[in-house]
Amino acid sequence: MNDEGSIAPLAILGVMLSLVLGLVVISADQVFQQQRSLNTVSDSLALDLADLKLQPKTKLDFAMAVGELAQLSQGLHGPAVSLAQFWQPSESRVSVRICQQNRLRWLPLTGLLSKSTLPDVCVTSVAENR
Repeated sequence: MNDEGSIAPLAILGVMLSLVLGLVVISADQVFQQQRSLNTVSDSLALDLADLKLQPKTKLDFAMAVGELAQLSQGLHGPAVSLAQFWQPSESRVSVRICQQNRLRWLPLTGLLSKSTLPDVCVTSVAENR
C-alpha cells in the first residue's frame, strides 16, 4: 500500500478557513463597537432633549435635536451621525433614532452577519422625565 501525497492542500484549506473566520469575527466586533458608541450618543441625546423639555417656553423640534446631536457626536470617528427619527410620544417622553454608515460596509463578509449587507448602524433611545 502506497500512501503518497501531500498534506499541503489540507493545510492551505485550513489557513484559508481560519482567515475567513477571523475576518468575520473582526467584522462583527467592529459593528458591535460602532453600535456601542452610537448607543452612548443616542442615550445622551435623548436625556438632553428630555431635560430641555422641562425648561419653560422650550419647544423641541427636529432642528433643535439635530443641533444637540452635532454637539454630542463630535468625538465619534467615521462617517457623520444623522438623526433618523425624533418623536415625542407623550409630554414627558422623548425618543430618538440615530444612524451612521457602517464603517465596514465595503466588506462583503458583513453579509454573513445578517441576510444582507449592513449599510447603516442605527440605534434608538428613549428618555422620560418623572
